[in-house]
Amino acid sequence: MKPLVELITAWQAFADTHRDPDVESFCCDYLSNKNQKDDPDPERDVLLSKLIGKSGSLIKTYLKLALRQIPDMEMEWFYILDTLNDHKEIRKTDVISFRLLLEPTTGIDILNRMLKAGLISERVDPADKRARLIKPTDKGIESYKKVNSLFNQVISLLFTSLNKDQKAMLILALGKLTNEHYEKIVENKTQAIGEIETFIKDSIK
Repeated sequence: MKPLVELITAWQAFADTHRDPDVESFCCDYLSNKNQKDDPDPERDVLLSKLIGKSGSLIKTYLKLALRQIPDMEMEWFYILDTLNDHKEIRKTDVISFRLLLEPTTGIDILNRMLKAGLISERVDPADKRARLIKPTDKGIESYKKVNSLFNQVISLLFTSLNKDQKAMLILALGKLTNEHYEKIVENKTQAIGEIETFIKDSIK
């Protein structure tokens, strides 16, 4: 493949999988993929997973601190409102899939409590009378905006030690990681989880 054609093809693939793609992010992604090695590196994999886990714990801690300032708001409620903010109105079952809540009964319970709190509303899906569509109410939108604004201020404390380029590289790397696994689980959650469980069982034999 000619270099120019290869570059255009790579840009199109990048633009199709990234929101608001820009040249700087594309170049970082392109070069990192070109230099990618296929050799397994378990030590770095373990270290990376630990660091991501610690980062996730810090983010949850900061979010909990922010939620103390907003009455009648739970962490999962915020996550679901964040999903609805992106998709406006979607099926109940899809919300659970988007948030990767592995137990459907848990997800339904959370949604029912949000309905009772007046943060979301539901209606019958015209395309499928058995399904329900949910969307945020005015109260839900207002609550989400308050928490999101406060959360953005609090979470910025976590990343003050990183410069713009370091943040861009993290976004690209973690975006690629999460999107790949997220899509597998959303497309066929039962099969994806089964494959993971099989892999774990085979690993400890």
